[in-house]
Amino acid sequence: MDRDEIWDRVRASAVAANTEAVETLSEPRDTQGQAEEEDREEEEEEEEEDYTPPVKQKKRTALEELFEEEDSKLLSTQQQQPPVSTAQRVEQEIQLYRSLPPISTKDSASFWWWKKSDTLPVLSALAEKYLCV
Repeated sequence: MDRDEIWDRVRASAVAANTEAVETLSEPRDTQGQAEEEDREEEEEEEEEDYTPPVKQKKRTALEELFEEEDSKLLSTQQQQPPVSTAQRVEQEIQLYRSLPPISTKDSASFWWWKKSDTLPVLSALAEKYLCV
């Protein structure tokens, strides 16, 4: 098996694993407890039909007030950037991973991937899946 075929399999696995995770998070949960909660909410709404509570603005913390300008700049920058597809994100992580120096065989691969989970989140999740054995 040549290296390109291996990297193609890694790409496919990473994209598939990330897609499954996103689908799992976005699936609605329909449980008995949720149905009971919805019934209670409907009863409460019927009781409070005439009452309109005053609109409360969320009180900001001192840090939020202090860094308000920086937060708004960060938010506007994030909104201007186009969203990256899963396949593109996987490709970027593979390129970054391949540019990193190899680790020594005496070092723990699991620990190395744990440290890289912020930098390589998709690949580290895939590595965790296989290294857990």
